[in-house]
Amino acid sequence: MQTLWQDLRYGARTLGKTPGLTIIALLSMAIGIGANTAIFSLVDKLLLQTMPVEEPERLALLSSESVNPRFKMNVFSWPDYKDYRERNQVFSDLIASGPRLAGLGTGAEIEQVACELVSENYFSALGVRLIKGRSFTAEDNSAPGASAVAILGHGLWRRRFGANPEIIGQTIGLNGANFTVVGVAPPGFKGIFTDRPSEIWAPVMMYEPLMQLNPGNNRHNRRSSGWLKLMGRMKPGVTLAQAQSAMDTLARQIREANTPVSNRALPFYEKRIFADPGARGDSFLRAKVAAPLQFLMTTVGLILLIACANVANLSLARSATRRREIAVRLALGASRGRIVAQLLTESALLAFIGGALGLILAPWLNDLLLAFQPEARDMQAWLSQTLDARVLVFTLTVSALSGLLFGLLPALQASKPGLVSALKDDGALHRGRERFWSLRHLLVVGQVALSLVVLIGAGLCVRSLGKLFAIDPGFNPENALVMDVDLPASAYDEPKGRELFHQLRERLQALPGVEGVTMANLTPLSGSRATSSFLVEGMPMKQGEMLTSNYSSVGPGYHELMRISLKAGRGFSEMDRDTAPGVAIINEAFAKAYFPNQNPIGKRISLGANAPWLEIIGLAHDTKNLFLTETPSPYFYLPTLQRPFDHYQRVIIRTRTDANALRSAARDAAASLDPNLALANITTLDNELRDSIASSRMATALTTLFGATALLLAGIGLYGVISYSVSRRTREIGIRMALGAQTRDALWMVTRQGMTLALVGSGIGLIASLALTRLIETLLFDVSPIDPVTFIAVPLLLVGVTLGACYIPARRAAKVDPMVALRSE
Repeated sequence: MQTLWQDLRYGARTLGKTPGLTIIALLSMAIGIGANTAIFSLVDKLLLQTMPVEEPERLALLSSESVNPRFKMNVFSWPDYKDYRERNQVFSDLIASGPRLAGLGTGAEIEQVACELVSENYFSALGVRLIKGRSFTAEDNSAPGASAVAILGHGLWRRRFGANPEIIGQTIGLNGANFTVVGVAPPGFKGIFTDRPSEIWAPVMMYEPLMQLNPGNNRHNRRSSGWLKLMGRMKPGVTLAQAQSAMDTLARQIREANTPVSNRALPFYEKRIFADPGARGDSFLRAKVAAPLQFLMTTVGLILLIACANVANLSLARSATRRREIAVRLALGASRGRIVAQLLTESALLAFIGGALGLILAPWLNDLLLAFQPEARDMQAWLSQTLDARVLVFTLTVSALSGLLFGLLPALQASKPGLVSALKDDGALHRGRERFWSLRHLLVVGQVALSLVVLIGAGLCVRSLGKLFAIDPGFNPENALVMDVDLPASAYDEPKGRELFHQLRERLQALPGVEGVTMANLTPLSGSRATSSFLVEGMPMKQGEMLTSNYSSVGPGYHELMRISLKAGRGFSEMDRDTAPGVAIINEAFAKAYFPNQNPIGKRISLGANAPWLEIIGLAHDTKNLFLTETPSPYFYLPTLQRPFDHYQRVIIRTRTDANALRSAARDAAASLDPNLALANITTLDNELRDSIASSRMATALTTLFGATALLLAGIGLYGVISYSVSRRTREIGIRMALGAQTRDALWMVTRQGMTLALVGSGIGLIASLALTRLIETLLFDVSPIDPVTFIAVPLLLVGVTLGACYIPARRAAKVDPMVALRSE
């Protein structure tokens, strides 16, 4: 231990004697280790860690799919859940959850939080022990509205209620209904089903008051109303395949027992059950960023290798200046192993200091990554305290391996100097010509090759992102503000609700700079969709068979305000009310699918066998609805004024200037009508379009940043090698100049050496890139993984950097005075 402490002190003094090299080495390691720490912290949270529950490996997430692929559902009804729970033979327990958003508080203090309506066995089946209060009981779920109780998430309890120890028994407001707090969840548990971390849990039977539905809605108890997600704990010895087979059989039995004979032919009544590993829950962010994170983890791994090569070269340069010192120590009896241990201690010290700096850099890189995610603010709870013990162990391990990686070869090489030449004349260090393919040169070639791989990956991402931004979404997102308004059903019946939306539209229309206002139940690229079955007049259908299509319910002037061009017919107006004939607008894909080579205007569709016919009055241009890269599919629009009243609406405001400037005024206009209105997701259509390609933007931005870093490190490595070579060849260059060599000859000699290293590294990098870029093919849009533009432009960029790295040493070589060079020797 005393020897180690002595080596550390000596190493610190030695590093302090060369502050320039030490700072460059520390920055290189900080960048390499910091980038790896930041990306690993997210990979660990989102891809590696399981839920904080008991025996997560025995959990299985259930999903269902109709035999007809048009009807894909991963939700179940409450009656189905009860049957599955009571009659299954493969799960020791089965839980249900219905994720919802709710407004917590009243007035200006309303905060939108993620809520789960759950079965009473939710916490006990997961093995989650509350830190305060009690869990739910069977009585809480005995009847609709049976028990208005809630359990708070630990983060919400601390943030909103100041970790009040007397919180149990207090009343909180959720969507205008009063709930009594009966428990507090433990730290780290944030639910298993929601797209965003759960902060409140309530019994399933509180669906009606929480969702602001009129008493007697009874949706929770309709077998045809699927809204719950299910997860089961498999019995010991039961496999996923056995669980799936058993639940599939049980689903058919329940369908046959509860579905009317006349409806059994309908595809959405025939389900197949799938059991998937549920140990990691169902995180939306995980699914969205899994592929980019894996790509980025590979990229930062390459960055770390480049940084290690850079520091190894710096270590070789430092060792060269200590050649006589090491020779003296060996001559005095020090063993080679002792010298290697000393040099490795210095490398380890450098690596761990770099790792510490990397830990400081990692949170900044983490925030940069999350800045590209539309749900980043909601997902902060998922990713809070990312620098936990697991990440610290990772950083410690990476630092140790890095120190060994960049320190071992230089230490071995430095520990075997030529004793006679080193002791006789320190100037001998500068005599002779270093063989071309030395370790230093090989390290630079490796740096260039790895840098080229990273840069080509970044180039492909940039090209792909450019293609994405060039896609026509079918509407104009510029200068358009949207906000979600959810009216409490207990306070607004249909007449009052329609009147409030009418007044809100008028007040928003009167704001300065507003061009128009309309409403819709959803907008393109908002991440939501609605699906309906329908019939086409005159199209023969089999018994029980129906067509399906996505649709939206929109207000007057919607197409004009969204700038969705109409190819034929007209848009909706104030005249299209419930007292007028039913109408609809279809898109081009709908017309091609069901009215080929026909004029669809005047044709009719129906939403059901007994539903009234709707006349098609308009043919709209195709829009991108779920994904910017999707192929246009059939879609139709219905007028809001002819639909059953919906308490939830998206309000769309078209402005003449920047829409962001209208946020506060729009919020005030809504509050002037009702200060308790729950407003959420106040954003712009342009932001939602950008959010729809958030993963591509994230991968492109970070890969470009890392590519620039790799290029910088490679440039520093080349500069260091060429500068060192010039210093070794000062006498040779002086003799050449004395014998008549011109300045351009010296310039070319030095530049040629750097270009040779760069070209060899580029060749290796191109071959590696041809193989590795195919791994990111799924992240690219309309760009080949061997895109010729990228594979030509990136090497040219690298050549330019090489010339820049060689220029200063070459100029220094060209200015060598022969007399000074020879006299120095």
